[in-house]
Amino acid sequence: MKRAGAIFVAIIIILAVAIGGLSYVYLDAGQSGYSGQTDDDSSDDEYTPPDDGGDGNPNAGLLLAPDFTLPKVGGGSGTLSNYRGKVVLLDFMATWCGPCVTELEHLKEVDSAYSSDVVIFSIDVDQNEGDALLTSFGAEHGITWPILMDTGGISQTSGYSASSIPTLVVVNKDGYIRERYVGVTQASVLESIINTLL
Repeated sequence: MKRAGAIFVAIIIILAVAIGGLSYVYLDAGQSGYSGQTDDDSSDDEYTPPDDGGDGNPNAGLLLAPDFTLPKVGGGSGTLSNYRGKVVLLDFMATWCGPCVTELEHLKEVDSAYSSDVVIFSIDVDQNEGDALLTSFGAEHGITWPILMDTGGISQTSGYSASSIPTLVVVNKDGYIRERYVGVTQASVLESIINTLL
């Protein structure tokens, strides 16, 4: 009887340690940089530190950012692949998202620090928000970079996976996703990765 009780206690301890470890891995991955999928990899998002594979290719192990052409607030459109050769910072957001508004102050710092070296796009993921609302929002918050409307659901594609906002994605000069952050991200964090890519 005592032995059965000891085995039961041991099983409970092992399960608690396993669940705790998995929770730590899950929560820790939420703020990490994103990479690790190839174009034909259909598995769930998983962080793998960038690795040049020893062959000198700085993009080895990174996902090519899905290209898009989205309507721009105020007219025209924005196409990601037109900005190869520049670092691009994608800000997936919506006007009703308080943390997204907070993030704008950090983006202004980045925009001021890098001007023409870094391209910023705020991409509104709420398809119910139209041009007039976004124009007013941009003016109210002093947004000087383009706001795009995610009419095609690009925010939900593999690589961006912006089911939580704000989600910030840093795309390197070759068009590969170098980092992905979920939640309000300080300008200093963004500048740290940008500096390694310029």
